[in-house]
Amino acid sequence: MASFFMYLGFLARKHGILDKKPPLALIVALILLWIASIYFGVSINIVVCFLSHGLLSIATSIAASYLVVLACKVAEQRLRTVSRFLNFFGQTTLIVMCFHAISDFCFPNLMLYSWLEPFGFPHTAVSVLILVLNVLWPLLGVFVSLRVPLLRKLFSVRPISPLPERKSAA
Repeated sequence: MASFFMYLGFLARKHGILDKKPPLALIVALILLWIASIYFGVSINIVVCFLSHGLLSIATSIAASYLVVLACKVAEQRLRTVSRFLNFFGQTTLIVMCFHAISDFCFPNLMLYSWLEPFGFPHTAVSVLILVLNVLWPLLGVFVSLRVPLLRKLFSVRPISPLPERKSAA
């Protein structure tokens, strides 16, 4: 399934879809689709090839991915610090995804609820803790992978490319 999304990205780049400014009505429609899908529990998991609502799950994930890419393009154009982070993160995505998969399959995230709630930890606090751990673990993986030669070789890490210079407004 991941190959399908990679191929869609290839086609989008080949046909310049992401270079064209989409109509506002399309953006609003995609946002509404995404919100409604979240509300009704439409989901997709490409790791285990799970589609909760078949083609609707695929359509929603394409819409959400497109909106995220548009948001990143806006951030790149207007927020240089965010752009540098997104540039770095984009070049280390493989490492992040591998460490995130390790987290999904090896860490007892859901068991933290049964372990911590009896001690008075609110459900929301445990959810935030799990979110923080699921962000910190992949970031730790990136940090270690960029410094340990064996992991650098395993992930084929090349030097991180800088952002291109801004085009002058002439």
